[in-house]
Amino acid sequence: MNKKEDIINSAVELFLEKGIEKTSVKNITDKAGIAPGTFYLYFPSKLAVMPFIAEKMVENIYNSAIQNLGTSYNLDELVKVLIDSIFENTRKYKDLSLLIYSGFTQTKQIQNWETIYKPIYEWLEDCLEKLKDTDQIPPVINSANFSRITIGTIESSAEQVYLFDTEKSEQDIKDYKKSLFKFIYKALS
Repeated sequence: MNKKEDIINSAVELFLEKGIEKTSVKNITDKAGIAPGTFYLYFPSKLAVMPFIAEKMVENIYNSAIQNLGTSYNLDELVKVLIDSIFENTRKYKDLSLLIYSGFTQTKQIQNWETIYKPIYEWLEDCLEKLKDTDQIPPVINSANFSRITIGTIESSAEQVYLFDTEKSEQDIKDYKKSLFKFIYKALS
């Protein structure tokens, strides 16, 4: 691992353990085993680490979706894989998700949100174009817009389930995901 990764991983651990406010750059550098000056070579402040943490989360979703979808460009499978990947990532990293949102709202880094999501948006846009080519979705669908709407809708739904409405049972979550699937599938077909 390189020093930047060490800093990011140390920051994640400490932010989750102590909270953002109570974590200092010194805490992060001590945990990473580096000098404070090294930290500032990579980041101007502790909050500047947030976009990189968010980037790792998006990368997890992207890698999971690609791995689970393979080369299949079936609309049904694409929507299921996206829902499952985003829901699983949100469930698995719910504390980290909350951390990212609270960290982003404290900085001007929120402007970078779309840049962080760009790889997954472009990947989904490409998938939607391929589905158009095989007449699985109407040619009038604007793939760029629908990729953002689809990711945003699924992510918001996963956050609702795992971050805010934590009383849902596993069956409730399955039913919720089925409803979400129908909603997105209908919008795209």
